[in-house]
Amino acid sequence: MWWDDGQFGEGEARAARIDGHDAFDRLWRNAPPRDRRAARSRTYAWLASQLGIETELCHFKLFDGPTCLRAVRLCKGVSYPDVRAWARINLPSDPS
Repeated sequence: MWWDDGQFGEGEARAARIDGHDAFDRLWRNAPPRDRRAARSRTYAWLASQLGIETELCHFKLFDGPTCLRAVRLCKGVSYPDVRAWARINLPSDPS
């Protein structure tokens, strides 16, 4: 898998990254087909804002275990329509 590149810590941190990415993917993949292209980027922007980090740094490969666990809770606590509504307000260039 793409994230198995030896840069992860011990088993718990790696498992947290995998769980986090799974929760994140389930979130953006629930977007309607017409939104799929933008959904992933919108969801990364939303998650970055919730974590208080720059969007460019919002990648599970860069997260430590506690950040991944926080991302899981965030992604499981929201739906894609919530992310899209957030994007309409917070991403002025978002065409949605």
